[in-house]
Amino acid sequence: MKIRNQGKGIQKKIIALTFDDGPSDTITPQVLETLKANKIKATFFLMGVNMKPRPELVKQIIREGHAVGAHTYTHSRHPDEYVAEEEIRNWDTLFHDITRRTTRLFRPPFGNLKSAYSKAALKAGYPLILWTNTGADTARHINAEKVYTAVMEQLHPGDIVLLHDSMDKQHTAKALPRIIQTLKEKGYAFVTVPEMLKEWDAFQSQEHGKSSETPAKHSKHLSP
Repeated sequence: MKIRNQGKGIQKKIIALTFDDGPSDTITPQVLETLKANKIKATFFLMGVNMKPRPELVKQIIREGHAVGAHTYTHSRHPDEYVAEEEIRNWDTLFHDITRRTTRLFRPPFGNLKSAYSKAALKAGYPLILWTNTGADTARHINAEKVYTAVMEQLHPGDIVLLHDSMDKQHTAKALPRIIQTLKEKGYAFVTVPEMLKEWDAFQSQEHGKSSETPAKHSKHLSP
């Protein structure tokens, strides 16, 4: 399976919160505190340059039961093939050195499925994980209210939500408690990305079973 594709028509009220570009000293602890207070597990797509000086934060993310994916080492916009492959190897090594674990999740920077990063990740056996809903928290002139509104306006069962926990995302940390509260009020349960992928597979298997068709391979990408 190369690129994971969301099943259309999911009715089960589940949602996966994801956070890119961390860990950071300022925002990641706030995000973790909010998730812990609400007994929610999320998925963090971490950058190597931010993991290296903050191994204890990486360990805390794992210790508190969250899933982790790779988000490259430096998040370059246009790496060549050699640099991309080297970054993925270096990320894998660093993550294992810190946690004694591995991961099979990869999110390409900017959602670029044609980049050297994406090609290198697929070559290394990673599925590419994008998103179906975004808080648009990297936009200019953004604030907590706009982050909250962006998530709610796009909301559908089975969503993977893109947010960020990098050091300048105070608006995201501020919006997160309200996002969670509203989702709970709407009856949503929170899952990690690996759990969501299993739900997508189960839903697609059921749908194909109903139509007596052979299940299609995951060949489409998630719409950023």
